[in-house]
Amino acid sequence: MGQNRTISFLVTTACENQCRFCFERGSANAAILPADFVLAKVRERKPMAVDIAGGEPLLHPEFRIMADGIRKAGARLTVTTNGLALADAGLAEFLANTANRIVLSVHAGTPEDYAHVTGNQEGFSLLRKALSNLSKHVAKGQVLVNSTVTAQTWPAISAVPKLTAPIDPLAWHVTNPMPLGAAARDFAAIVPRIAQVRSGIDQVVQAARQQGMDVFFGFFPACALGEHRRFNSDMVEPGQARGFQVDRDLNPHQTQDLVFERRFAEPCQDCRLARTACAGPSAEYLRLFGSDELVAVTEADTSRSSGDRSHRRAGSNAPTSGRPDERD
Repeated sequence: MGQNRTISFLVTTACENQCRFCFERGSANAAILPADFVLAKVRERKPMAVDIAGGEPLLHPEFRIMADGIRKAGARLTVTTNGLALADAGLAEFLANTANRIVLSVHAGTPEDYAHVTGNQEGFSLLRKALSNLSKHVAKGQVLVNSTVTAQTWPAISAVPKLTAPIDPLAWHVTNPMPLGAAARDFAAIVPRIAQVRSGIDQVVQAARQQGMDVFFGFFPACALGEHRRFNSDMVEPGQARGFQVDRDLNPHQTQDLVFERRFAEPCQDCRLARTACAGPSAEYLRLFGSDELVAVTEADTSRSSGDRSHRRAGSNAPTSGRPDERD
């Protein structure tokens, strides 16, 4: 078998949080993948890179065994985590020394919003301890921060760059919820509307720039991003706009359909970006809110935003691990 580029494992459905948009929340099939199973698949597939996520992978009882084994197999390791377990200083040091990339899910910028979106009243204080511990061990650019926003958390999401500044993240990836899992049952109540996003997008971008942090946006219609639509990661990684497919061979405990397909709506066809750059609003979004909410992007609008590329790292692309970070 030829060498695979990247393979992904959702190693556990356990998590300290109960995020309102998580595709795992409410799953009746709580399970873990044994370390022996994961490492056997890594030896069989011989990937260049392995992604470990959940649930919360750091809660897996054999996490250290898996992480060590993946690295010894010669694969690069990415771990997506909510970080709360890294309030343990020893685990924070181990992860920093073992993972090539840490995707840290920080879904709110204030204690109140964090408790609201995660259902975890103690989570924000644990996150602060974790950030302090990580800051002592991670290398510059080793961490990517991910924030999946909701209508509740969007107004204060601009607090995230300052909160995470001590770990000097590679970038900040801000994503809309997708209508999967728990979010599909409450999508209309949690997803930010286009007008709400447009009214706060300047503040979000400015907050990232003040901390010297690159910012990208995923799963947003380009018209929601206004003049900052050039930071739409779906333009850089079109595969993200199509969702992701769980490999049942690697993740036999997964029973939910995690494929999310986006398609253009008819009104988008008059938009300057429709055929070349916009991932398009999801069909579920349009079913709930209607096409009148969309904002057509003209050629003049596109020209005004063409210079909006001032990222810290020349040539940087939207960081992605090939699957949505809507967990943890």
